[in-house]
Amino acid sequence: MKKYFEKFFQVGLVVDDVDAYVKRYENDFGIEPWDIHEFKSDQIPGMTIDGKVRDLRMKTAFCRSFGTQLELIQPISESIYMDWLRQHGPGIHHVAFVLNDYDTIMSDLSAKGKKPLMEALFGDKSTGFAYVDLVKELGFILELHKGKPG
Repeated sequence: MKKYFEKFFQVGLVVDDVDAYVKRYENDFGIEPWDIHEFKSDQIPGMTIDGKVRDLRMKTAFCRSFGTQLELIQPISESIYMDWLRQHGPGIHHVAFVLNDYDTIMSDLSAKGKKPLMEALFGDKSTGFAYVDLVKELGFILELHKGKPG
């Protein structure tokens, strides 16, 4: 059996109001601190959604807690996140892993008909990330990191 995953990295949740969720995590559950960011797709040149370069705007919050990262995503523009929010409401969207060999797993997934929902490779393409829909197989969208996740 191939060992694709090196380590668990992140749980990503899509929410309808990042600020309200951050407040709830902090005040009701003591989970903090959070870094909140506004994101526009021009911050990641070459990012594709369903194989096409598209506008993406969202508000995100990140918290390192319990040895992993929690990511809250509030979609502002049409995106895979907005689609998820409409279909499922707020909740877990993806699980992220650091991989032993990004190119091999992407090739293997592609051979099984699994194409990236969203992908970005940076500079010399030695770092980046992709989302692959494995809801039927694993129960979630898989976020794969090439190189060190940031």
